[in-house]
Amino acid sequence: MKLKLLYLFFLYSSIVFPQQKDDSNKPISLLGCEKTKDKQMRMICSTKKMSELYSNYMNKYIKKHIDRVPQGKTRITFIISKEGKIENLGYSDYNNEKFAKFSLYILQEIKNDFDKYNITFNPIKNQNQEVIDYNFSLPISLKIE
Repeated sequence: MKLKLLYLFFLYSSIVFPQQKDDSNKPISLLGCEKTKDKQMRMICSTKKMSELYSNYMNKYIKKHIDRVPQGKTRITFIISKEGKIENLGYSDYNNEKFAKFSLYILQEIKNDFDKYNITFNPIKNQNQEVIDYNFSLPISLKIE
């Protein structure tokens, strides 16, 4: 079988979503990574950006199911709660609803693993050093050739 090239464009947001928030390059800080239990947990805990973490999960799924993966563009959103948990998962600005739902599925898998390993984000603080709920936004694009 001929190898297919995979192109993930996380940085297209400056062209497609210029007026919207883009957290793809925002560094992440995780709690609960003191003792990594297995390969999956090590991968999560060694990741420095949410776009990198998301890409790792998407690549893993694509390798297993290349023939069933939809293509398109979307924006996934979620809240990092005051407790550091992933909440209120959603998507918007999509050109293919199947791809948007697939993207949301990948985000749900990340959330499930965070819950499984008891990993949380280091709580995010505002300018006044108060812990806040943070609205995270990540543009996603996938084209397989």
